[in-house]
Amino acid sequence: MDELLGKKYESWKNSLLDFGKRNRLINYKDTKKSSLMIESPSYHELWEKIVEDEGTIEFPLLDI
Repeated sequence: MDELLGKKYESWKNSLLDFGKRNRLINYKDTKKSSLMIESPSYHELWEKIVEDEGTIEFPLLDI
């Protein structure tokens, strides 16, 4: 029974992975519409605040 469950788990896990062209996380294309330039805070500050401190960051809404 454990072997069958293991096979089903691997099949399910593999079906969650999308290595196709639709996956925007691994097939990123920098465009004006889909990209956001964050100039401040620096990526070091972002990493520290979000990952290390497990905090949140609020970005002000700009009228352009």
